[in-house]
Amino acid sequence: MKQFLTKVRGKTLNVLRKVIYYNHKYKPKGSFVSTKEYVQAHKDSGVKYYEIFPDQVTTLEIPTDLLPILSPWSVYDTFDPTRERTLYVITNYVVSVVPKGRLYSNNIDMVAVITQDNFLLADVSFQYHMHRKARPQENKVFKQNYFIAPKKYKGVVFNMLAGGGPIINYGHWLIDVVPRIHLLKKSGWFDKVDWFVVPNYRIDFQKDTLRLLGVSADKIIIGTDQLHIEADTLISSTAPRGDRSYLMPDWVVDFHRKAYINPNIDEKKYPSMIYITRRDGKARKVLNEPELITTLESYGCKCLELRSYSFVEKVNLFNAAKVIISVTGAGLANVMYCNKSAKVIEIFPDVLIHTFNYNLAEVVGLDFYFMVCKAETGAKNLTEANDANITVDIVALKKLMDEEIFKKVDLY
Repeated sequence: MKQFLTKVRGKTLNVLRKVIYYNHKYKPKGSFVSTKEYVQAHKDSGVKYYEIFPDQVTTLEIPTDLLPILSPWSVYDTFDPTRERTLYVITNYVVSVVPKGRLYSNNIDMVAVITQDNFLLADVSFQYHMHRKARPQENKVFKQNYFIAPKKYKGVVFNMLAGGGPIINYGHWLIDVVPRIHLLKKSGWFDKVDWFVVPNYRIDFQKDTLRLLGVSADKIIIGTDQLHIEADTLISSTAPRGDRSYLMPDWVVDFHRKAYINPNIDEKKYPSMIYITRRDGKARKVLNEPELITTLESYGCKCLELRSYSFVEKVNLFNAAKVIISVTGAGLANVMYCNKSAKVIEIFPDVLIHTFNYNLAEVVGLDFYFMVCKAETGAKNLTEANDANITVDIVALKKLMDEEIFKKVDLY
């Protein structure tokens, strides 16, 4: 009931912000595609930017058997005309430093970084669009007319907001939030930051990942508690996946591996083959899971609920495992921490087939296998696809295990 009332309140406020005029002076009067363009046009603004990975090219060659069955809502990027089956995106990763900058977010699908003279900087802002990449002028801040006055913070504030996904979602947190610290450190500003604005700070993995990177709890501003702030100095970065890209840049995975993998773990303490159950989740449950688990246990596989483990334990589990089996979901973001000899089997509902975890596996250098299983219902959009429960084809899974996995993996 509390979650329902929160959603109703949020939708009501979003409507009111469009129709009621209040503090209209805070509405941006325009936008710049990049911080660089803004600085060129406003040389005396004091705004600075640091190019961390200039014009980074990220590519992904999609397997022949995966390409024709991808779900329509899973491909945002462009195909390279010179390379068959290869998606690519070019992203200029920057860190912007804005004196008297403002940060505004609805904590759902938009983040606006606004200069002192009221321009939105698109390359360090964010706007979600379900079917394509959003244009700068489509940021929802331009549709609002009601603004609460910003809460002012003295010192340097680093913006790590990334929309509503990372508020509770493990995968979005690891990919869309945490790597911004790497960009910040590369800019040389990490030790100067007084405050870190994060989407949430109530879940253990959120606290653990930041603590291990040297971000203490007393420096946290929780984004769900602050819709509008102004800082003496506001620092923001390009999103780790750039402008709504599905592709995963190598630097994100490399950063995670260097930051969190313990090279001295005792692999004998952890199972060599794991199945990640979603019975503790709200969606994509396996309807015939008892039969699936019995089958996998006959191969020596251990069934795990990832929610039962700390972040460090999750990293160790995946780093030690030689075979990982899971229905597609946020927990598979942990394949970033796998040993390079590991094998991954991702089980897709036939309405939700994508390249996200395959991309992670490719960057690490893992062997990736997938199965497509019948969803309980069809799906007309991404939301319905995400909610689909499935029935796993046990015969097909056993064939994959016998003919591929156990012929190629030494589990002992």
